[in-house]
Amino acid sequence: MGLRSVEIKEASKEISINSLEIDVKETKLEIDGKTLTPVSSTYDEDIQTNKFTFEETLPEGAKASLAIKFVGILNDKMAGFYRSSYLDADGKTKYMATTQMEATDARRVLLQQSRYSYNCGVNHP
Repeated sequence: MGLRSVEIKEASKEISINSLEIDVKETKLEIDGKTLTPVSSTYDEDIQTNKFTFEETLPEGAKASLAIKFVGILNDKMAGFYRSSYLDADGKTKYMATTQMEATDARRVLLQQSRYSYNCGVNHP
């Protein structure tokens, strides 16, 4: 589950994050001692953004933790986290996982905040 510290820059019921080829499974927001779950979650493929809408307004200036459980793919597009092949000393094809992390490619690997500031950290097993 990815965990991010979030500072709400303006009062809103929504948080939007940049993502691409990411399947969001679960989202929770810890704020003011409460755990909130979105009432809806939508993905806009045209602008590569997930939007999470909460029942209550998130207050301006509040600090929160956004936890998102998601699954990404090891693609073959030479972007984000992808699979590449090479020949070993015996001429056999081998595969490795590698990365291309320009801003628009990184959203294939890490969910990126698009509207509010945060410090990024990813927890994984």
